[in-house]
Amino acid sequence: MENVSATSLTDAARLVQVLKINGYPATRSTRDNSCKISSRWQIDGYEWEIRISPDYSQISCQSPWVALELIFLSRFRSSKHVRANLGCRLVDPRGVLEPSEVKNQFGLFFSTGNTTSKLNLIKREDLEASGYLQDDAFTLQCTVTVLKELPEQTFPVKETVVPAPPSNLHQQFGELLQSAAGADVTFVVSGESFAAHKIILAARSPMFMAQFYGQMTEKSSQQVDIKDMEAAVFKALLGFVYSDMVPEFEEHESY
Repeated sequence: MENVSATSLTDAARLVQVLKINGYPATRSTRDNSCKISSRWQIDGYEWEIRISPDYSQISCQSPWVALELIFLSRFRSSKHVRANLGCRLVDPRGVLEPSEVKNQFGLFFSTGNTTSKLNLIKREDLEASGYLQDDAFTLQCTVTVLKELPEQTFPVKETVVPAPPSNLHQQFGELLQSAAGADVTFVVSGESFAAHKIILAARSPMFMAQFYGQMTEKSSQQVDIKDMEAAVFKALLGFVYSDMVPEFEEHESY
């Protein structure tokens, strides 16, 4: 058994080892799945066992496999479970053949003795026909990765207060009055016409509410004549109704 490397990551602990299985002909089971080879590992403070079955088959009539499984042998420290992954491939110690494709089996371990599902690496007949079997021996490169339980991290949430934009409602209603868009009533004052909106006038004045939505004759009228008022004064009145602002009068303007 040759220890190749051990690498500790920020969120995982990993150990890679090369295991050489000698005496291949003797690994053929005299009874189903009886031949097992074990290797003990220490990773991230836990004890593990890789169990290799060179003659594994679920059903007796099927071709047997070289299969592996990972077993958890320790007690838990703080978490309620441990997560680990078993990876394996065939390698050629001579360096003639490229390593085989890596096969993986993930496991979630809740108690001592828990095991992963079987990792079926290669059928015996395929191994025997390959170049990986030399002098009645074959070599595996196994990797066990244990995912560490990272402490929960909390990040303070910084409250971002977005200031409300300044109100420009008066400006928007003033522009609506000037554009006369959607106007539904026209006031005639001293020969001048002023387009307006009944709903806005009614919302701003009980008198207009009664005039346009009550029992008065102007309810259905689209034109209202205003007498005894100067056009400039009425224009200022409309401006105040729409914008809540009193316009400044020229000195020569009369009230």
